[in-house]
Amino acid sequence: MGRESVLPRRPEIEEKWVALIDGRLTREEVSAWARPLCDQATVDIDVMIQSGLSALAGFTMISAPFHVGMVIDPPPVGEYLRPMSTVTEWLERWRSRCIEVDADPDRWRQVEYRIRRPLPDGTELPEGRMRTSSRYGLGDLVNNPVWPDGRSKEGRGCVWRVTAVENDGELLVLEVAEPFSVSRHQVMPPDQAS
Repeated sequence: MGRESVLPRRPEIEEKWVALIDGRLTREEVSAWARPLCDQATVDIDVMIQSGLSALAGFTMISAPFHVGMVIDPPPVGEYLRPMSTVTEWLERWRSRCIEVDADPDRWRQVEYRIRRPLPDGTELPEGRMRTSSRYGLGDLVNNPVWPDGRSKEGRGCVWRVTAVENDGELLVLEVAEPFSVSRHQVMPPDQAS
């Protein structure tokens, strides 16, 4: 007997988003609902369900000293990283993207890459996995939360450049291109940035 998906459909995600904007739900309530669902998403689900859940889960991120970009409940004193105007704007962008995905679903089908990250000192981070609807090739830039020391840092990530594509396109070899701060860059694939 197969396991039935407990993931919400797009209308339920939109309903939570609108309730947040209208003030019927708090950021913390919406994030607490979405966060555990993000972990259940697989490559074969609707990319817009994953996108919507990820956005809702992240709206509790704050911009405060020593906590930039972290999800902390209850939030410490500080401003939310994304103001309510951005929450509203992202809903409209998500709705538009849903229309685009429905018009050409093959373009948006998610793939899972294996990634290798050799470091300048000759060592290599453990092989990782990256799920995305973007197709990456030689020379492309990839935003990744992992730094060259193998750790994720509060509110910061690293831009990696694809230096090789192996195993029929399933394995990307990355090198560090530049560090970035969450407050300067949105972490999203290049074909989804506006």
